[in-house]
Amino acid sequence: MPHDDDTRRTPPFARPWLRSERPVPRLIVRPIERFLELEAGSAALLMAAAIVALVWANVSLESYEDLWASEVAVAVGPLTLDEDLRHVVNDLLMAMFFYVVALEVKREALFGSLRDPRSAGYRSPLPWERWSEPRSRMSR
Repeated sequence: MPHDDDTRRTPPFARPWLRSERPVPRLIVRPIERFLELEAGSAALLMAAAIVALVWANVSLESYEDLWASEVAVAVGPLTLDEDLRHVVNDLLMAMFFYVVALEVKREALFGSLRDPRSAGYRSPLPWERWSEPRSRMSR
């Protein structure tokens, strides 16, 4: 007896919540994603945060310092992290910075200008130092 194709068909995958037509993803989340994908959008957000921090630090120094001096404690089993907010943010941002730098170097090594070892070498920005190099390296 032949199988009916409709009974063997798997149900289609449901779209993720962010790609659904529900009001929150459609009206709030996706426009924010599109805005932050642009470098200008990310720069504007960073500039606004810097301005707010400068104004806050100059208007009410006590509340600003109190925020940075507040204690943050995270405990996972026997491991605990008990530092003030300033140290936690500094350590986290340093770790994120070096992670992003490592990802950029990896991308350049795989797909960018560091892929070719000859083009990844040091080239002087000074023109008189380039004149002494062999002609084949100057033409690149």
